[in-house]
This record gives sequence, C-alpha cells and structure tokens, in this order.
Amino acid sequence: MSHNSDKVPLVVDLDGTLIKTDNLLEQFLVLIRTNIRLLPSLAAWLIQGKKARLKDQLARIVEINIASIPYRQEVLAYIQKARADGRKIILATAANQQVAKAVAKHLNIFDEVLASDASTNLKGSAKANLLKNKLGFRRFEYIGESRADVPVWKVSHTATIVAASPATLAVAQRIAPHTKVLSTASLAAKTSHWFKMLRPYQWVKNLLVFLPLILAHN
Repeated sequence: MSHNSDKVPLVVDLDGTLIKTDNLLEQFLVLIRTNIRLLPSLAAWLIQGKKARLKDQLARIVEINIASIPYRQEVLAYIQKARADGRKIILATAANQQVAKAVAKHLNIFDEVLASDASTNLKGSAKANLLKNKLGFRRFEYIGESRADVPVWKVSHTATIVAASPATLAVAQRIAPHTKVLSTASLAAKTSHWFKMLRPYQWVKNLLVFLPLILAHN
C-alpha cells in the first residue's frame, strides 16, 4: 500500500469528531426537558445493556435540530477537499442510523452512512470489523477523537486526529501506520475530555435506574 492516503476512502466519526457534542446525551437532555415520564420505559433496556435498542427508541421519540448542531469547521473543510479529490466519503458512527442519516442529508457531503440500528451498537471493535470487512485492512483513512476510535485506527491506513487528548494522540501514533492531526485539543476540548471522564452518561444511567421508584411516589 502506498504511503499516500489521498485516494483511499475517507471515513468520518460523528460524535466529538464531525460535531463537537454527543448526540445521545443531547437526546437524553431533550427528553428530560420535554417528556420525562417516558424515561422509565427506556430504563430497562439501558440496565440490560441493550444500548443499541435504547438509541433506536430515543431517535424515534426525540428530535434534534440538526442544523443547530455545532459542527467542526476543520473537519468539514477536510471532507470537502477529499470530495474535490474524488475520494469516497463515509460517515461511520455509533449514533443511531436515523440521526446519522439526518446529519448526512443536511450536510450532503457523504456517499454512504454506516450507523447503529436497533440491534447493533456500531462502536469500537464492531465499527472496526465492519470497516475492515467492507473496505479492507489498511485501506481507508479514519477521522476520530477518542479512545473509542482506537480499534478503528488499528485497522486503518491513516489515523486522522481531531481535538484529541495527548494520551489518545500518542496511542494513535503508536498503532496506526500513518497519522495526521487536523486540530489539537483547545482548552474547551480539554475541559470536554475531563467532563467525559466524569462519565455524565453514567449519571443518566443512574437516573434511569432510580427514576421509576421516584415517579412511583409521585
């Protein structure tokens, strides 16, 4: 395989990479604001580890304003250049397919969308295996920003990094044949990294566990 990655497909992650936020957490927050009584019906799937089904149900009942999402301009510019060079552009995300397709339709820059459905959570190793089988080992470039992207970088030709922590960048440089850095972690990005380490998703999970009991006394 040539050192040059200019003609291999460009695969782009969504949460934290193409966009600066996490769509699943945003969906939870919207649901809490607009219809908190639906949360108990989602709790069982989360407790049972059925995250893919949870994402699917959230996508059906919570609508996010796709146009208002904070997109990373450096990633959009990189994608546009790749398109101009004739490369295939793929959005590959652990977000539910309904959300991913809405983003792709809004931006109109992707040739294909790969995303989670009601039974498969397309994250980490699951995403890596799908891309390796579909595109070939070391036959694609992947843009990501977190430790969850490490399995994908292991099988990619080029690991392209966006606003990742120094530790994540070091891992990517060690495991991928080639690396690129589109942007370094700003103070806001570093704050976001520490916020992720505090596991806000786990807070939501704990809320879902106890919410049925709370509402039962309402």
